[in-house]
Amino acid sequence: MCGIAGMIGQISEAPLRTILEQQNARGPDFRALEQIDPQVLFGHNRLSILDLSAASHQPMWDSENDSEQRFCISYNGEIYNYLELKRELQGLGHIFRTTGDTEVLLEAWKRWGAGALERLNGMFAFALFDKDAQKVYLARDRFGVKPLFYAQKGNEFLFASSGKGIAQYFDLKPNLEYVAKGIRYWLFEDDTDLSQYHGLKVLEGGCWLELDLKLDLNTSNSSQSHRYYHLAERAEQLAYSLQGYSDEALTQMVLQELTRAVNVRLRADVPVGVSLSGGLDSSSITRVASELHGKVKGFTFGDPLDLRSEGPLVAQLAQQTGIEAHYIGVGKNPDWHKLLWDTLEAQDAPFASTSIMAQNLVYAEVRRQGVKVLLGGQGGDELFMGYRKFQMGFLLERVRQRDFVGALGFALTLLPSVLAEL
Repeated sequence: MCGIAGMIGQISEAPLRTILEQQNARGPDFRALEQIDPQVLFGHNRLSILDLSAASHQPMWDSENDSEQRFCISYNGEIYNYLELKRELQGLGHIFRTTGDTEVLLEAWKRWGAGALERLNGMFAFALFDKDAQKVYLARDRFGVKPLFYAQKGNEFLFASSGKGIAQYFDLKPNLEYVAKGIRYWLFEDDTDLSQYHGLKVLEGGCWLELDLKLDLNTSNSSQSHRYYHLAERAEQLAYSLQGYSDEALTQMVLQELTRAVNVRLRADVPVGVSLSGGLDSSSITRVASELHGKVKGFTFGDPLDLRSEGPLVAQLAQQTGIEAHYIGVGKNPDWHKLLWDTLEAQDAPFASTSIMAQNLVYAEVRRQGVKVLLGGQGGDELFMGYRKFQMGFLLERVRQRDFVGALGFALTLLPSVLAEL
């Protein structure tokens, strides 16, 4: 996790310095602010994961020679397939001076332009300046894992990994519609035009934004949004390609994909750990990681002797896999008030449950242990429709399609689990 920030158009260092200070926890290893063009300022907070040397500091240019510089980037995230992309680019004649993924991303854009985005396997948000074209590009990963906020007033365009500093500079007020939606659906989630502050926009996942510095930023055609990833289309293509496969073949494919996914996420020049919940998602990842990586540290919120927590399940997993398990609790006299406000400060937005406060405690211990990379099972239940709400959605879809036989059959499969909870 790093922090990016920038100002385009009528620029000033003061707001960016404030934002970089606020984002320091995102990247405490190095901080830089650079005017890369009369109309462009880029800033960066670095958390060093790959290539820990100063050569991979950002903002990064595509050349150390001033006369040859064309592209500059400020980037947050990790491109998991950077080694494969690097080998491909080297075969095309590209020369690298670092061993990290930032330069790979920079060279990939130099080679393929926005077409590079479809080649990336990773989570990312970045800003890239093209000096020759006089354009700035903002891009975000397929599912919007890494944040990217922006706002504009007049000829001042400001972007960052967090929205607080942008809101302060432009005097944006809290958005009560955002709060109301979160209370209604028990989910606080940013979308393109609805964020925690009025006027603060979010670049949608799977999209990139192009800003043309040759045009006045106040004109409507000075910025253009593009989508490079369509989830529904990809899902439909995948479903079609998997027709005719047996359950055994599909199961083997899932196991192979899980192993491959964990393996590329273990690429790091710093210690790697696992966030454990005791569920099937994080436990599966931990099992694979322990087989691929050897000694792995696991972190969980719970007590191995408290049956009300996930600690006993984690203890059982640790015994089976040989991982080093760390158990985090609230302590004898927890300062709930401080924890609440610390978590709100870190989120800069409301949250729906106290589980995120528990995560805050876990991550604080992870940092104390010197672990910078943490794998987890977030999204696993959504991917495999493990929550009851997804099962109900599937049932209602069968009813809407008037497939009453299919709906009844699926409802009967849910009956044993429902009766077990009565």
